[in-house]
Amino acid sequence: MFTQMQNNTGKIILGIDPGYDRLGVCVLFYNGDSSGEVIYSGCISSQKKDTFEKRLYAVCSEVEKLFSLHTISAIALEDVFFQNNQKTATKVAEVRGALKYIAQNKGVPLFEYTPNQIKVAVTGNGRGDKTAMRDMLEKMLILEEKKRLDDEFDAIGIALTCAVSER
Repeated sequence: MFTQMQNNTGKIILGIDPGYDRLGVCVLFYNGDSSGEVIYSGCISSQKKDTFEKRLYAVCSEVEKLFSLHTISAIALEDVFFQNNQKTATKVAEVRGALKYIAQNKGVPLFEYTPNQIKVAVTGNGRGDKTAMRDMLEKMLILEEKKRLDDEFDAIGIALTCAVSER
């Protein structure tokens, strides 16, 4: 099925909800007529006991593996905003920088979306909460039955936002 989709005229978008403890990822096939299919989604985790450098390497190595498994056309990142924890904000900014490097190194365009843009694209409302996001994503896409963390749902929403925004 994946080979068939690669030969189609669609795009494969890698949506990422950045983090270093847990990074949500989604590989979404989008054929350009407002329908999409989640090829893969999940969370990439790092070991809390490791140094930040090892954790950064671990999550970025897993993202790079996705490029060997899929013909990625674009990367979509959530543009995060932190107002409370400066230490966490700095670490997530470093992860985002490493992901931008990967996009440039792989020669794929990178798109960034604010949480509000993602909520509007998925729910039609910039004030939609996590439950509204999950509900709409489950209605819009065929998702395999499994337990998903918020980071994974966020990555699916980010990939879908890119698909409909960058047609």
